[in-house]
Amino acid sequence: MANAYAINNDPLAIIEDNLLGHLPGTRSRPEVAHKSSEEMKEKMSVEAPAPKLVYPPIKEDLRRLYVDEKLSAMKIARVYELDKRYASPKTAESTILYHLKRLGIVRRDAAEHVRKVTPAMVDEWVTRYQSGESVEKIAGESVSPGSLFLHLHKRGLQLRDKAEAVVKALTKHPKRPFDGTDEDMAYIVGFAKGDLWATTHGRAVRVKTATTHPKMTELVRTLFASHGAIYEYPRIADLTGYEWSIDCDLDKTYDFLLRVDELIPKILADDRLFWFFLAGFFDAEGTIFYHRKGEYGAFELTITNLNDQLLKQIASRLSGFGIFCVISKYYQSENSPVKGGPGFCWRLQIWRYRDVARMLHKLRLRHPEKIDKCKIALKLPYRATLDELIAVEQEWDALREEIERGVAYYIDEARRSIVSRREKKS
Repeated sequence: MANAYAINNDPLAIIEDNLLGHLPGTRSRPEVAHKSSEEMKEKMSVEAPAPKLVYPPIKEDLRRLYVDEKLSAMKIARVYELDKRYASPKTAESTILYHLKRLGIVRRDAAEHVRKVTPAMVDEWVTRYQSGESVEKIAGESVSPGSLFLHLHKRGLQLRDKAEAVVKALTKHPKRPFDGTDEDMAYIVGFAKGDLWATTHGRAVRVKTATTHPKMTELVRTLFASHGAIYEYPRIADLTGYEWSIDCDLDKTYDFLLRVDELIPKILADDRLFWFFLAGFFDAEGTIFYHRKGEYGAFELTITNLNDQLLKQIASRLSGFGIFCVISKYYQSENSPVKGGPGFCWRLQIWRYRDVARMLHKLRLRHPEKIDKCKIALKLPYRATLDELIAVEQEWDALREEIERGVAYYIDEARRSIVSRREKKS
C-alpha cells in the first residue's frame, strides 16, 4: 500500500522514503488505518513504549521536537540520525529545515535569544572567557557561538586564536589580568624602574628581582601573587654571598612594564600620579635613615640611582611642590649595594625637617620596612626635646636590629638551601 507521503504526492518525500526507508534506524510510514479516534486513543494508552520516530518526519513529531522541546534543526537531524547518512552536518540540518517549511511549522525568531540575554549573563560569559574557556563551551545550549562573541566584543574583548585558547585553558598557573587603577599602575611603574627587570616569556610578561630582605619578597608577593605564580629560589651573590631571586609570570595586560621608559614622562607630568610613581620608586631605591648630630639628630631621605636624568626630573617636580632637595655625585666602591658595580652614582637628598615630613606624608609607601620606618620618623616632633629624641632613637634602633636579624636569617636560609641542593646531587 502506498504510504502517506505518496498519497500527498510529495516527490521529494517519495524519493527519500524509497532511498532511506529500509536503512538501519528507519522504518516506513505505517499504512493509513480506518479506525475511530476513540479506538486510536485506547490503543495509544495501552501501547508502551511510544513508537520510534519515522522518517521522513511527520508534522506532530517535528512540532514536538522543534516547538515544544525547542531543539535546534541540527539536533533534530541527530535525533533522526541524518548526521550519519549525510556527509556534511549542514546538509542534515538543511534537510530538517526543508521539512519544517514543507509541513508549515513556523521557524523561531532568529533574534529571539538576543532579547533574552541579560547583563548578568554577559558578565558571567566575560569571566569564563577570560579564565580560558572556549566560546563554544560557554555558548552551550543558550546561544550560538557567533552571537555570544558579539556580546563579548561589545564588552571590548578580542577573540583568542585557537593556540592561545588552548594555552590559557591548560596553563598550570592561571594569570589574572591587570585590574588596578591608574595610581596602582603608576606605583608599579616606579617600583619597576627601580628594582624590577621585565621581559616577555612566551605569552606572559615575566618580572624578576633579587633581594636579601624578606620584606621585599613580601612586597613583590603583595603586588603580583594574586595575578600570577611567584617563583622564589636562592642563588650566589657577590656582595652578601647569597640572596633570593624572585620571578613572576604575569598576564599580557602587564605589558606596560615593557614600556616603562615611555610611560614615565607622562606620569611625572601628572601631579596626582607623580606621587604614586615616586612611592614605588622610593620603595625600590629610597632610604629613610636617622642622622645623629651630637646629642641630637634628625631623619633624612635619599634616593640613589645611576640614572641622573631621572633624579633631576624628580628633583624638579619636588621643587615645584616646595620641597628642597639636592643631587650629588659620588663614587661607589665594589662593596656598594647599588646596582651597576664600581663607578659614579647619583643621590637625591632631602634633610630639612619640614620637607622630610611633607614627603613622608605624601608618599603612599607599600614596602613593609619603609612603612615602619616612616611611622617612627613622623613621631619625631620639630625641635624635639632630648627625652623625645631618646624615645624615638630607642624605637628606631629596635626596628633596625629587627630588620638586620631578618636579613641575616634570610641570607643564611638561601645558603642552607643551596648547600642542601648540592648535597642531594652528590
